[in-house]
Amino acid sequence: MNFRPLIVIGGSSERGQETMGAFQEFPQVEACRLYSKFSVRPSSIEAIPSVIEKAVRSSIYGRPGACYIDIPADFVNLQVNVNSIKYVECCMPPPVSMAETSAVQMAASVIRNAKQPLLIIGKGSTE
Repeated sequence: MNFRPLIVIGGSSERGQETMGAFQEFPQVEACRLYSKFSVRPSSIEAIPSVIEKAVRSSIYGRPGACYIDIPADFVNLQVNVNSIKYVECCMPPPVSMAETSAVQMAASVIRNAKQPLLIIGKGSTE
């Protein structure tokens, strides 16, 4: 709600104990989805680096906000072969959130030179 980037990493029950009433079986990912920009439970231990990278990007791009990553209990003691991780060390560039100056200038020129311009601005413009 305060538009600050935040990564929350939580723990949950083991994957094999789902629907068995295990401790921490609450559907945390679904519950957090309403209140975060990105909420996920990695499908494998190898997927964790890319999930964290996506959470970091999601938390800072556009309007900053919170992201939630749920780590199953059975991931804690697992070991992974480093070579099996497919992770790119370079983040994607941030999405463009503003129009290019030349596009704005061109739109202004078209409006300025129009004989009878009609501008509908605001949330009622689709009605």
